Amino acid sequence: MNKITDGYYSLTNKIGTIEDVTSGLDITAQNLTINRPYLAQVYNSIGILRNVIDIPVDDAFREGRIFTEKEDILKDFYETYDGVISLALKSARTFGGSFLYLDDNRPPMEGLLKGKLDRIVLLEIDDLLPLDSIQLNPLSDNYLRHAGYAIHATGETVHPSRLIYIDGVATNKDRRIENAGMGVSLIEIVTPEIQQLMTGVNRGVNILTVLGQDVLKIDGLNESLSVTESQSEIESRLMSINRLRGILSTLVIDAEDSYENVNRSLGGVQPLITELKEMVCSVARIPYSKLFGRSSGGLNSTGENEIRNFYDDVKSIVQVGKLKPIYEQIDEAIGMTAPVVFAPLYSPDSGELANIDKVKAETAKILIEQGILEDDEVKERFFN
Repeated sequence: MNKITDGYYSLTNKIGTIEDVTSGLDITAQNLTINRPYLAQVYNSIGILRNVIDIPVDDAFREGRIFTEKEDILKDFYETYDGVISLALKSARTFGGSFLYLDDNRPPMEGLLKGKLDRIVLLEIDDLLPLDSIQLNPLSDNYLRHAGYAIHATGETVHPSRLIYIDGVATNKDRRIENAGMGVSLIEIVTPEIQQLMTGVNRGVNILTVLGQDVLKIDGLNESLSVTESQSEIESRLMSINRLRGILSTLVIDAEDSYENVNRSLGGVQPLITELKEMVCSVARIPYSKLFGRSSGGLNSTGENEIRNFYDDVKSIVQVGKLKPIYEQIDEAIGMTAPVVFAPLYSPDSGELANIDKVKAETAKILIEQGILEDDEVKERFFN
């Protein structure tokens, strides 16, 4: 007895070929080689990644450092070179580390003369060549770092007093040794979540292309599929019907056949993409409204608490953790010492100011009524 193969196999064996409408839905994360050319390419070509790198740094410089009238020399210098320092911070976040070179118009191998600083130059990782092995002595000042460097293009040795190192994302000992003493790129940290987001968006686009599912009921289809010769005829018939519908927006079928278009729901696509975006924000530690330009919705639709927490991170991680040590070293190289104080990043609105004044007034009233403070003391403490 001859074995009859189900004809549906022949009609569906195009799955996985160029004619497969489900092609392009690969949701497997790629195994990427993270190197400097790749990091530079994705920073310049993927807007989300560039925002992840730039936004915290740009906000750290937005209100800037506060200077007194006696510190005009410092103020003028940083108005010229804050842009270079900003690029150095972004480079460190992108590539895992960067350097600032302090130039006093003397050879790099000579120690920096304090009070003679002329300019600051950004040196990226590949601009310097290590002259020794990584220091593995935990008591060394250069633990897990190289002690000496030379200019890669000229071979000139650089005196340590001329270099300010800016670290990338902190990492463990083994990884830092692997990275030649540098930290990790922030792009490497957030790439898996961004890949998932891109996959979700692409999958949503593909779903839109097959949003309306055609259902064509053909009289006697099962019997026809059992005959091998009829399978190609049915396939040609389906292609002709689809072609005619695409050209003339008209469907011609047999009187015994029937056709309907079943629309698929997109109800779950947008919430999924929003969740994927929020995962990116969580890893990048940047609020949704900052990274994507709008609120994600929900109970805290304005995102005010997220913005405040973000500014706290910018202050502690970027300003105090990165910028303050840089400013202190440059101040010393210029020959002036001044407190490094940053202007507030967050300013309360009129409603918040009114609430603050209300709390002050209520507190002052209680302190006076209970005899804890005198009127003059309350005025000095709360309303001076």
